[in-house]
Parts: sequence; C-alpha cells; structure tokens
Amino acid sequence: MLRAAAMFLLTALVLAAAAQTASLKIYVVDDEGKPIDRYVESVEIKGQVHLVFYKSPAEAELPPGTYEITVKALGKQARLTITLAPGSNVTVKITVPGTAGIHVEPQPSLPLYTTLVAVTAALAAVLAYAAIRKRIRKARQGG
Repeated sequence: MLRAAAMFLLTALVLAAAAQTASLKIYVVDDEGKPIDRYVESVEIKGQVHLVFYKSPAEAELPPGTYEITVKALGKQARLTITLAPGSNVTVKITVPGTAGIHVEPQPSLPLYTTLVAVTAALAAVLAYAAIRKRIRKARQGG
C-alpha cells in the first residue's frame, strides 16, 4: 500500500514538472517557405534561459515565459518574439527574408584538402626518388 502511494506521488510529481515546461520546435525557411536547414548559422533563444543551436530544426523544453528567437542564415537574420504557456507545445516557422533562391555550394572540408595535398606531395617525392635512382644507375653503368 505504501509502495503504491509512493508510485502515485512520484507519477504526480513527474506530470506536474512536465506541465511546468513548454515544448518549442523551430523551423527555418526562406521567402518561398522552403527549408534552409543546411544554411542555418545559428538559432538563438533568449528569455528565462539562453540557448544557442547551430542547426535547424531546433527543439527545446523551456519554462513558460516570453522569448526572443534570432535566426541567422546565409548572412541574414530574422527575429520573432513568442510567449510560451505552461504545458504548451509550440512549433514556429521563421522566415529569413532575402534568402529565396540562394544556394551555396558546399566547400571542400579542410581535412579533405589537407589529405589531397599530402597525397600529392608523397607522389611527387616517390617520382623524384625514382628519377634520382635512375640517374645513379645510369652513372654506375658509365653512361
């Protein structure tokens, strides 16, 4: 009996704690409503807590209150202020103005570039070594 009462109390506390937070999901889109997730530089949430995400969609469990969301993508930014009620589940789409039709080709990563340079240098060293060995053999043979 005591165990059942403890489980009930624990369940009630967990549910009460969950009701005291709000769930927020943020999507970032261009002027045409198309997702620009891969171009998101940051999603910043300021209010009772301060969070920064470096991807989209961004998700957070937050205390109820008013929050300012700032999104940066493709060198541009957008702001939105929202108020979260206890237990609410809010999804927002933030449009970053001036981003429609902008697509940036991914640049080769530094490790890939470094590897390419290292392989090229190693190949040049092997070819130089082979040329020197050939000259030495020729010199030894007298010709």
